[in-house]
Amino acid sequence: MVFPQDMRIAHQDAQAVYRDVSGFKITFMACPDGWHVDYDLTDPLSAGGGPHYVIHPDTGAILSRRYEPETRSSVRSCGEQSHRRLKDTPAGQYKALLKEYQDAVEVFSKAYFAAKTAREGTDILAEADKWGKARKKKSGKKKTK
Repeated sequence: MVFPQDMRIAHQDAQAVYRDVSGFKITFMACPDGWHVDYDLTDPLSAGGGPHYVIHPDTGAILSRRYEPETRSSVRSCGEQSHRRLKDTPAGQYKALLKEYQDAVEVFSKAYFAAKTAREGTDILAEADKWGKARKKKSGKKKTK
């Protein structure tokens, strides 16, 4: 029988696809259909997921592999997995808001620093202020002093 320390083929495959696997927790589970090898992200705010393998119990060959570019999973038992899209979790919602903010800052910065005159810069600042006020209105939050 092949044991986890002998499963180099799965690890080499994971490294070939994901390059850096240091951000994953690797779990091994002996199941009737073979060893289940799961790479799960250790950072809860990271989007995506890792590879999942079923390894032949005698030869160590990969029987099946699945890559998770957009979902997170947690293995409960052999063959039973719970999938949730990251965007449906609080961490995913935070990450989406953070990305929206960072994208807006990047657009503003490029426009502001590309301004050729002080008047253009002032107009860009005024437009950003209007956008910010409209965003607050949309969210229903009022500024308190």
